[in-house]
Amino acid sequence: MLLHTSRPEPDLRSATLLAWLHARGLRARLGVSECSGERDLRIRAQRRRFGPSVELLCCTAGDPQPPQWHAVRLLGSARTVWRGPGYDGELDAVVGFVEDLLVLDDTALAERYRRLG
Repeated sequence: MLLHTSRPEPDLRSATLLAWLHARGLRARLGVSECSGERDLRIRAQRRRFGPSVELLCCTAGDPQPPQWHAVRLLGSARTVWRGPGYDGELDAVVGFVEDLLVLDDTALAERYRRLG
């Protein structure tokens, strides 16, 4: 069993985004999990205690950046993956993506973003 002794650091865009989400009044925190030996870094955001939450997939410092942001919308036991704006685009667009996932239904989201599963 391989144990990781250090917590992975988010890249600068992800770290900045976390601060921006807090500034917009969202409850947001950085989470790290491991799946099949790979560490997974996500920002989990929610507006209130009940209702949907969003897990925004992040890069660790030094990893290659994906072309677009991806997020998982969690509502009850349902998990839906959405593709958002470009990774190197404006952070306002990413904050808007997270906020949309928290307040819009699937029909309205499909008019703005691509549902991946």
